[in-house]
Amino acid sequence: MPTNLFLLSTPIQLINVIEAKKHFNISTDTSVAIVSAYADNLITIKKILNKSEWREVYFIDENVESQKEHEANLKAGNFLTAIKRVKQNFKILQNLINQFSVVDNLFVGYYLGLENIHFANSVRYEQLILLDDGIATLEINRRRKNNISFLNAWTIEFLAKVIFKKFILGYRIWHPKSVVFFSSYEIVTAPGDHFEKHNYNEIRRLVGKKERTEDVYLLGQPLSEIEPEIVSEGTYFNYISRIKEYFNSNEVIYIPHRDEHQSKLDRVRVSFDLTIKVLDIPIELYLLQQPKLPKYLIGFITSAIPNCKEIFGESLELYAIRIKSNQIISKSMLPLVEDTYDYFDKISDDNFKVIYLT
Repeated sequence: MPTNLFLLSTPIQLINVIEAKKHFNISTDTSVAIVSAYADNLITIKKILNKSEWREVYFIDENVESQKEHEANLKAGNFLTAIKRVKQNFKILQNLINQFSVVDNLFVGYYLGLENIHFANSVRYEQLILLDDGIATLEINRRRKNNISFLNAWTIEFLAKVIFKKFILGYRIWHPKSVVFFSSYEIVTAPGDHFEKHNYNEIRRLVGKKERTEDVYLLGQPLSEIEPEIVSEGTYFNYISRIKEYFNSNEVIYIPHRDEHQSKLDRVRVSFDLTIKVLDIPIELYLLQQPKLPKYLIGFITSAIPNCKEIFGESLELYAIRIKSNQIISKSMLPLVEDTYDYFDKISDDNFKVIYLT
């Protein structure tokens, strides 16, 4: 029986699966999903993944609590315990590679995930198709065009993972020869790679047109919490203040990212008098489920902005707030930030604007 294998890591990839199945004419009885996800993503994926749409579904680790424990061990520096867990997961991964050593199409949701790239370099397929994973699509394309090694990592922690998994466990971590970008992002690929455009046509057909409220949804990001740090907390709060002033005639509702600290959210609520709305699913999925859309959706370098532009079209007005290059703390992140805003400028129109708030 033909097998089309999907390697999934985040909830938003399930939207792109709908488009991919329609575009590539993939039937349920040939569709197999393998999920390898962090705990927060795993919770949401298990909630929204419909097993009736798949022939088979496998998890590298389906236990959310054990995954949380593993992530806590890594964060706390309990490396011996964490390594034991990594080896257990690697054994599961290898068993799945052996089970699906030859497939028709291999769809990868997150190309930079080490388990996914090892899988892609260990099985035979007719096509390796990369699903959109937000603005990471731009970074993946840049790395393939410039043949940037996985050892050229953003953080010491990621580099340590690459070294351990590549040289100790034997992960096959290198760029596959050729990929197909199935993407809503207009990109110019490396020689040998291919690009197939999608516009969320299937999702839009299912959703239809929606009415709007007068609300402003501001998408928070952990730009001062993550490593490497992108902007200082003071700079971030200054932008929040300017956004509040710019949209002073509308209620601004702050949608936090799951990695934002509670102390920061408390300050956002108290200092700027913003309503905090915590979602347990990506904003794209949340808006698809709502009877009405906000009037404006605002963000910084989040992929939700171009995603929602494609999904909701003229039903939603979008703004990307441009961060000045001299305010970017991490020089390793500067190319990604600048490439993202350059792309936003390229696709801007009457319903999507990139603005400076200085």
